[in-house]
Amino acid sequence: MMNYWEEHPAAFKNRYRKRSNAESTNSAFKRKFGDILNSRKWNMQKIETGIKVVIYNIRLLIRYRIRTESEQRWSYWTKPLLAIAFYISLTIFFIWC
Repeated sequence: MMNYWEEHPAAFKNRYRKRSNAESTNSAFKRKFGDILNSRKWNMQKIETGIKVVIYNIRLLIRYRIRTESEQRWSYWTKPLLAIAFYISLTIFFIWC
């Protein structure tokens, strides 16, 4: 790894930036949902993880929309969007089961 850094510094920085982004995303995901899965079977663990990822992504989209738009315009829609995200995650869970 050190040889690669010394020989190709630009490529190393690009690759390390991607790793840093992946590590920070995994860290945020685990802080939000915990690092333990409640399911015992492998198939259900995959489903549980998929649902958590969908919820996490929807949460990020909602937060992005709230931050980019004016507070007054989106404060009215915040609760309904969170409810929609919850129902979408439940629908996906029951479809995958």
